[in-house]
Amino acid sequence: MTLEQQLFAIERGFWDKGEPHFRAYMDEECLISFADMAGVKKNADIAAMAHDAPTWSEIDIAPCGFVHPTPEFALINYEIGATRKGGDRHRAIVTSGYVRRGDAWKVAFHGQALLPD
Repeated sequence: MTLEQQLFAIERGFWDKGEPHFRAYMDEECLISFADMAGVKKNADIAAMAHDAPTWSEIDIAPCGFVHPTPEFALINYEIGATRKGGDRHRAIVTSGYVRRGDAWKVAFHGQALLPD
């Protein structure tokens, strides 16, 4: 599996695996950029938000880009379409920045720009 495939597999888990996945793959601190939330968040705080969030279904991830400028850093970019339990549809362009921590890759940046339905 290539690094790009590995990171997209990790990323998909944020949409359908819940709180344990966030605890495992978010760095100790992560810079978040959403329309309604921005700033540095701790791993435990992000995982707690995932615990309380409704689950996603009908997840469609369309990769847009991948760069690996240094051995310890990589960025992925994709378009997401997903439905929350209850029927609310979510569409966005997403970018996540990963850092290597030993043999593991952790998200240190995550941002979303909403797309119109």
